[in-house]
Amino acid sequence: MAACSLYTLEPWPAQAQTLPTGMTIAVGQAQVSTQINSMTVKNSPNAILNWSSFSIGAQNTVRFDQVDAASKVLNRVTGSDPSQIFGQLSSNGQVWLLNPNGVLFGAGARVDVAGLVTSTLALQDKDWLAGRYSFTAAAAPA
Repeated sequence: MAACSLYTLEPWPAQAQTLPTGMTIAVGQAQVSTQINSMTVKNSPNAILNWSSFSIGAQNTVRFDQVDAASKVLNRVTGSDPSQIFGQLSSNGQVWLLNPNGVLFGAGARVDVAGLVTSTLALQDKDWLAGRYSFTAAAAPA
């Protein structure tokens, strides 16, 4: 007798009202302004921001306001969940998103940035600040 399984496609949690959480500033300066469905981060060039989670729900917007198109911000996820981008990510500069648990862009995601890098690999702060983008395997979770 064959076994049969039925799977339903439930919306992932990030499709709901989700914005990044738990930001700490590792390098540089940043100010966060959050509204109901949106977040604006004003950051200094080459800022490094650590987040406990970084996902954007389908009806949500995250914007990084930077000095210019050559400015960069490194967003590192320290929590255990993958980043799920279903909403809008925008910036007048470059946005880097590192999450060892993965980064998913949904079908309805909108990205409007001067440059985008996403990875599951790690990048040391000193290499970022020196302009050396030497990625290494992320440490296994404890």
